Amino acid sequence: MILCDIGNTFLHFYYRGRIWKEEKTKLTPKDSKELIMYISVNEDSTNTLLYAHPRCFDLTPYLNIDTNYKGLGIDRIAACKAISDGVIVDAGSAITVDIMQQGIHLGGFIMPGIAKYRKMFSSISVLDCEMNLGVDLDTFPQNTRDAVSYGMLNSILLMLKNT
Repeated sequence: MILCDIGNTFLHFYYRGRIWKEEKTKLTPKDSKELIMYISVNEDSTNTLLYAHPRCFDLTPYLNIDTNYKGLGIDRIAACKAISDGVIVDAGSAITVDIMQQGIHLGGFIMPGIAKYRKMFSSISVLDCEMNLGVDLDTFPQNTRDAVSYGMLNSILLMLKNT
């Protein structure tokens, strides 16, 4: 059995202790005897997988949690199933944060992922610089690259600290 998490950007696979990601336009052939069990938030990528592989099974109808949240994605539901109490942070195309308490989903929020931050800053020519993911968050930045990186990372961290 192969597990697959179909996201907005990539398809992530897990098989025999190995984890890898593929783009929907560059799917590699899988053993046709293997069943691929998947969850998906991207219909186009799902259709690509279903076309490319003869044996696929959607886990979505079998995953649910106690929540009042309307429109909670199956990727977030699957992540929330992992714990009864705590905060789940998933940093992909978007950064999602969900709070679980005694097996009940209390709610959550969504922020842009790091690539989206990068894209937003690149639209401002003077701020179009490589991110410094190792920027010191304990001192004020002294150059534009670190200032952009500090603003991006600190906004994410402050949201998480206030959760």
